[in-house]
Amino acid sequence: MADKNGIPFRTQPSYALVYAGLLPKLQDVAKQYGYALAVHGSMATDLDLVAAPWTEDACDAETLVNALAEIVGAEPNYAGLKNPGAKPHGRLVWTLLFNVLEYGGWGVTGPYIDLSVMPRTSFQSLPSEDA
Repeated sequence: MADKNGIPFRTQPSYALVYAGLLPKLQDVAKQYGYALAVHGSMATDLDLVAAPWTEDACDAETLVNALAEIVGAEPNYAGLKNPGAKPHGRLVWTLLFNVLEYGGWGVTGPYIDLSVMPRTSFQSLPSEDA
């Protein structure tokens, strides 16, 4: 069995420990910007994250992405990537390649984050029981 690039899984390096080590820092930064950050994948090849606005003063998606990208040396607007991409329910997605700023990046053979950011919406109260 191979990944989407044709690389057999058995020969592909695992960055799971790298991702696990970075996760607390990424979550702390997301929290500072008003977001909850959760893993939604196996971490076998990439780090799939979902950011959900959690506070009323959560920043815009681009500000959050830039803050998270800085931690791993990524450039959100790196040439060749279609960032952000649009997904169902207003979700925006970015691919963040590690160390692009310092070393030119490893491309898709190195560690990377697939980050989904849910949109901010205005608060709506629940309907009353009398309604």
